[in-house]
Amino acid sequence: MKNTTTKSLLALITLSLLIISSCGKKVDNPTVQNKEAIMKMEVICKGDIQSQVAVLTFLAVNAAGELISIANDTTGKITAGPFLQNSDFASHNLTTYHSTMKVSSVSVMLAISPKVYATTQDENFSMTIKIYFDGNLRDNQTFSYDQLSGGDFTTPKDFDYKVNVN
Repeated sequence: MKNTTTKSLLALITLSLLIISSCGKKVDNPTVQNKEAIMKMEVICKGDIQSQVAVLTFLAVNAAGELISIANDTTGKITAGPFLQNSDFASHNLTTYHSTMKVSSVSVMLAISPKVYATTQDENFSMTIKIYFDGNLRDNQTFSYDQLSGGDFTTPKDFDYKVNVN
C-alpha cells in the first residue's frame, strides 16, 4: 500500500510540475504576421501638364520600418524616395516603378496646382496612380485639380495616403 501511495504521490507531483511549466510557455500566434510583397506602381498622366504644377513623392517601407529602394523602370534610376515634378512627367504619359525588396506599405504624397488662374477643360491635368503588390492591383486612384469658383484664388491640392500590403 505504501508503494502505491508513493507512486500516486510521484505521479501527482510530476503532473503538477508539467502543468506549472506549460503555463509559462510563450505561444506564437501564426495569424499575426507582417505581410510583405514586391510593389509595382504605375503613374499615368493625362491632359496638359504645362497648365499645372505637379509634385509627387512616395516611400516604401518593410515590416521592420526600414526604407526600401524604388527603381524607375523607364530610367533605371534607383532611389529611396523618388521626387518627381513637371519635367519628369512631360516626356512620358506612363511611368512605372518597382521596389527592390519586399515592402509592407507605400506612402504617397502628391500636390497639384494650376499654373494659371483659368484652366480650361482641355488643359485639365490628372494623374492616376495604381499600386500592385505581388502583381495584384491593391489601389487605383485618379487625382486632379478642380477649378475653384470665381477663378481668382487658387491653392494647391495635397493628397497624402498610405497603402498597406494586407
